[in-house]
Amino acid sequence: MDAKESPGRPSVAQCEQLATDLFNCYQSGDSDALQRINDYTQQRGTQERLRAIVQRKLNKPSDADLSLAEAQLFIAQVHGFENWQALTKNIKTPPKSINLYPYATQAEELLKHARGGRPEALDRLRQHRPEQQSLPPDSIQLDDAQFVIARENGFPSWAKFKDQLLLGDAIHALDAGNYSYLEDLLNWHGASLIELLIRAGEPKTPMEQALTWACMLGRTTDAAFLLDQGVAPLAGNDTGLNGFHYAVSGGHLDIVKLLIERKVPLEVRNMYGGTVLGQAAWSAINEPKVDHTAIIEALLAAGAKIEEADYPTGNERIDELLRRHGAKT
Repeated sequence: MDAKESPGRPSVAQCEQLATDLFNCYQSGDSDALQRINDYTQQRGTQERLRAIVQRKLNKPSDADLSLAEAQLFIAQVHGFENWQALTKNIKTPPKSINLYPYATQAEELLKHARGGRPEALDRLRQHRPEQQSLPPDSIQLDDAQFVIARENGFPSWAKFKDQLLLGDAIHALDAGNYSYLEDLLNWHGASLIELLIRAGEPKTPMEQALTWACMLGRTTDAAFLLDQGVAPLAGNDTGLNGFHYAVSGGHLDIVKLLIERKVPLEVRNMYGGTVLGQAAWSAINEPKVDHTAIIEALLAAGAKIEEADYPTGNERIDELLRRHGAKT
């Protein structure tokens, strides 16, 4: 069981469910549990293969039972953590925002000093919250302090200021291609990248970068919206791979179908010289996902040049598929 290309950290509840599913599948072959694991990992695993991976990872004899605690340890380790406690602690720790964090910290400090009765802190609050002139310091809340910080920085509310700061963090993450951090940030703050971009006036470069993000992570609705807004489907190609290549690589069949429907060119090449069909064939062999076969079928049906699949690939399953579509040596 390999963790899928994750759009950010899973929740504690998701990890608990994964551990329970792993336990049930390992012990009794629970088919529903296996399906949920396969959905998460984007693989077509079997109970036998899963048991073998767990036994190897945890150094367990083949005839030994698996405990729920061991299942949790396995889930933690495949996510890169030493133990379950380290995994859950990481999930519960908010991602550190480059732009938002300093101002959120200022608001917390202002609240602490105001509740402590410091005159300068109370003066700042009452300047922007005159209705609190007669209220005791211990009645001041965090949203009062956040409002003051927003007003001192030229914004009418903390919500609008937070939007601007989160957008700055999102654009920084898009520039760096740090999509896991971006997803963590958005999920933690309950924010939508698309809504942030809309409220910012749909800036051209971040909108283009967002399409690559949507294609890589399988966000079909977001990708469709961005295309409807006129974002160039190949805008990310100057980075070496565009959204189409990323969608194919990630096994996102719905986005591949969307891009085919929008007549996005099939023969554009990535930094390695491969077209989307070449990328699909390579990924199906080296980083297989559940829908890679269907993606290859869809690309060939749409007119992709079969010679770009580099037949024979050396993988009999893929070669048999290509032969059905007329591949020849």
